[in-house]
Amino acid sequence: MIDTISFQAKARTVDHLGREQIADCPTAISELWKNSFDAYARNVGLDLYPVGEGVATLWDDGHGMDRADFLERWLVVGTESKASSESTPRSERNGLRERPKLGQKGIGRLSCANLGPTLLLISKRRASPFIISLIDWRLFENPFLNLSDIELPVQEVVRQEDIFAALPALLSKLLNNVTGGDEPERSGRIKKAWSAFDTLSAAQSSPAPSDVLLSSLGSLRFEERHLDNWPLWKGECDHGTAMLVSGLNFDLQVLFDTTLVDSSAQGARARFFETLSSFVDPFASEGVSGTYAADPEFSYSVQVWNDLMPREIVGSNKEFNRRELEGLEHQIDGIIDKNGVFKGRIKTFGKWLEGECIIEPPEDLIIPSRSDTIVGPFGLFIAAMEFELRNTSLPSAEFEHFRQLAEKYSGFMMFRDGLRVLPYGRTDNDFFEIESRRTKHAGREFWNHRQMFGRVAIARSRNPNLRDKAGREGLLDNRSAKVLRELVSNVLRQAARRYFGTASEYRKENLPEIRSAYDARKATAEREKLRLRNSRAFRTRLKVVSETLPLFRNEVEAFASQLQIQNSKDIEPAQERLEAFRERLAEHALTGAPKSLGTMAAKYEAYRSDLRLTKSLIQDAETQVSTAMEQFGPPDPAIYLERQAKRNQRAYSTSLRKRRDAVQEVLKAQLKNTMDLEQGRLTEFESDTDAILKRHDAGQVSFKDASDQLMRLREHSEQISEDLFAPYLRALEILQENIDLDHLITFGINEANELRGEVDRLTQLAQLGIAVEISGHELQDYDDLIADAFRKLPGEVRRLKAVRDIELGVEGLTDQLRFLSPLRLAGQKVRTKIKGDDIAKYVRDFFRLQINGNHIKIEATPAFNRFSIFDFQSRLYPVFINLVNNAIYWVSNSNDQDKRIILDVIGDDVIVSDNGPGVNSEDRSELFTLFFTRKAHGGRGVGLYLTRANLVSGGHSIKYVEDAALMPLKGANFAIKFQGAEFD
Repeated sequence: MIDTISFQAKARTVDHLGREQIADCPTAISELWKNSFDAYARNVGLDLYPVGEGVATLWDDGHGMDRADFLERWLVVGTESKASSESTPRSERNGLRERPKLGQKGIGRLSCANLGPTLLLISKRRASPFIISLIDWRLFENPFLNLSDIELPVQEVVRQEDIFAALPALLSKLLNNVTGGDEPERSGRIKKAWSAFDTLSAAQSSPAPSDVLLSSLGSLRFEERHLDNWPLWKGECDHGTAMLVSGLNFDLQVLFDTTLVDSSAQGARARFFETLSSFVDPFASEGVSGTYAADPEFSYSVQVWNDLMPREIVGSNKEFNRRELEGLEHQIDGIIDKNGVFKGRIKTFGKWLEGECIIEPPEDLIIPSRSDTIVGPFGLFIAAMEFELRNTSLPSAEFEHFRQLAEKYSGFMMFRDGLRVLPYGRTDNDFFEIESRRTKHAGREFWNHRQMFGRVAIARSRNPNLRDKAGREGLLDNRSAKVLRELVSNVLRQAARRYFGTASEYRKENLPEIRSAYDARKATAEREKLRLRNSRAFRTRLKVVSETLPLFRNEVEAFASQLQIQNSKDIEPAQERLEAFRERLAEHALTGAPKSLGTMAAKYEAYRSDLRLTKSLIQDAETQVSTAMEQFGPPDPAIYLERQAKRNQRAYSTSLRKRRDAVQEVLKAQLKNTMDLEQGRLTEFESDTDAILKRHDAGQVSFKDASDQLMRLREHSEQISEDLFAPYLRALEILQENIDLDHLITFGINEANELRGEVDRLTQLAQLGIAVEISGHELQDYDDLIADAFRKLPGEVRRLKAVRDIELGVEGLTDQLRFLSPLRLAGQKVRTKIKGDDIAKYVRDFFRLQINGNHIKIEATPAFNRFSIFDFQSRLYPVFINLVNNAIYWVSNSNDQDKRIILDVIGDDVIVSDNGPGVNSEDRSELFTLFFTRKAHGGRGVGLYLTRANLVSGGHSIKYVEDAALMPLKGANFAIKFQGAEFD
């Protein structure tokens, strides 16, 4: 006879699937937020209240649950709508488009046990009562209880204010799971199970679990204020779910308890931020990845509430986004298609490569095609920066900005349908073996988790076989996940070798120029640092001597007014006083005055006046003493001169000793700095060496790889030491040769400042010349128009004195405006949002007479009218004026009857195009050179030079178009790439 039996589940099954299954607290929060996403929430939040061990409220404004949903889905482990093809009715989507289901296992809701033991669940579906339930997850830790033994209290209430009134009754029912309740059979079974659990705990020297549970539930402190931030509670909607959790775990307690400062608390805070700070894909850009909508319309936040003032830990409002990374010098942006081929754009050392970049999959990788193993297409975006300032194409300020951004948000993540897939992107995860490859050859492999931003973007519809593990510790390690890892790793390897790493030709081509520019910037910065140091020192010294010199002058003045030498005995005391005055006068010397004194000018002039007067007083007194010496003469000149010589020797010796002591102090400080540098470098070198040896001992790297790493470590460390110590040594060697460094540097600074000023004046003069040319031409047209109108007036009218006065006044005004008009082009220095249609209108108005007189059409396409850029009008308007002015000249001189100029947008380029003769190929390399022109009349060769200078100052660029695909018209075509432009 064959019997049939069923599995029996212990209560601990829920504990295993919930609290013990989820990796950690922030992962549990992400799972609950994904449940809210599946419930069509627009907003989710986690509010923390520091009361006792704390209360957390995790809320959403999704469609919520009614009683049937709660009983038939939420309380049924592993069975739910996500496992079927059932879709959410349109009426329950809260106005949102249909979302893919992110849940897969049906156990995500159990992760709330990871936040804390006691849960009050409140949910409401539209047009339904509230459903409330009280749960304590510690009930499911008892190994002697069956799952069916635990009964959870559930109640419906209609009114919001009745929810907390029902809490005592819910708590009483929940306690029956420990005390046994009224049913004799169940009561005996429950009491026996808890007695056995208490005995087991006592044998392990632990407190009785039943006592702990009853005590904590007896002091339960859920309050209405804990729901103040829930949209439903505030009356902003009539649906949603809130979970109030008591007895918060350590990961949440450290967020509001700032007294916890040990390494474990700091690590928990860092891990919490790292896990949840980019919950919604910040790299999304619709039309680029093509795998899902760029904006999932999902907002999140975690806030700590202290004295009714929230402090946000993470949230959508605090996130960075892709726009902030536009300036990063290295980028990869594209799609890996179903055949494993990467297609997209690549930017290296600040320049986007022309055309589409393609990276084929590894030849030895078979791309699966069966429905249960296919990977499907997915998006890839990476932005990275050079690791050393001397190698970056970024300005130092931007490099520092991105470095600080990387400290908070760096990492290579994964997102499914716009929401984060954990644990990818965390420092302890190396799924794509980025750090593993880096240990073998950091320069060639290039990528570094700490200095790169990016993600893989998958979608459930296109990548159905990329499923999460039950504990949300990454993807299931099936064939699809393995192929995904190989495809992404292949793109990282190939891109590093071709475009970014030490083996890349682009690096070899760009690095010398970048390092040369860095050296120049560093020299300029050092000169500026020295200039500021000298300026500060001069200012400080001027302040001191300006206060003491008048007092000294008064003292000298009093001495000079009272000086009387009656005989030879009066000579030596007077001379000693004058020698002392000379020493003190030297102490008031002030050298190194900067050429531009600014606010110090008046004080410096007063100082110089006092100094001249004091010198004059001393000189007059010395003259008086010299006259007395000739008149009286000392009785024994040899003794007198010997005493004077000894005084001089003592004074000079004291002066030398002061200077020697000052030099010694500086040398001691520098010697200490070099010794500290030596010790720091040795410690770091030993640490890096020890890490390599440990990886070899652990079998992580081979003997050959370890040996190569040790060799490269020494080479790298030697280079760092050379960079650190060489400046000291060179400076000391130069001093040893008696070369005056201060004079050389000061002279160089002054000369460089003069040259920069000269360049600025030249640029301003050239811009003034352009303004004169264009404005003068415009004023001449208006002058011709007025003169023609005067000529057409009847003779008797023209002879009227009033009319003659008007004509004379117009002529004088035109002459004055023609002279003054360039000054009006400076523009206001305020950044504004400039739209394409604003630019087109400005250009048409500016050249109204020329285009009407020469029958020229200036057309702006809809794409141009819709584009916008946030910049200075005074920077951008002259750019289009110069380009259109050139176009008008050449179109006017062409034989084409249909004279046209088009303002257009093609891709990410703004195009200014005309149907004139174009630019000869041999002249194109010189187009943007100062004073280059091919105009027969009126050309000065500064317009395009200044156009490029204006654009470069705003981070933009311009080029002459040679690709026919980017030419709206057949003549001259210029393409402008605006940094931060927005295109519709």
